[in-house]
Amino acid sequence: HPLIKGKKVNFKYATQIKSKPITIKIFCNFSYQIKKNYQTYLLNDFSKKFKIKDKKVKLIFTSSVNPYSSN
Repeated sequence: HPLIKGKKVNFKYATQIKSKPITIKIFCNFSYQIKKNYQTYLLNDFSKKFKIKDKKVKLIFTSSVNPYSSN
């Protein structure tokens, strides 16, 4: 992914949270600024790697919260 505000996008991890439709939650910084074409790339890559055919796949991007920060 290209830089956002001069910073690298860090994808922490992804997990499947639902099976119908297949829903994958991806934790990263700048979750609301992930470009649409990169979302499509990830969707196609997940479908290819996990051999998902003829099923709807939904991606949800969210930011993780640091429990140790003093905010």
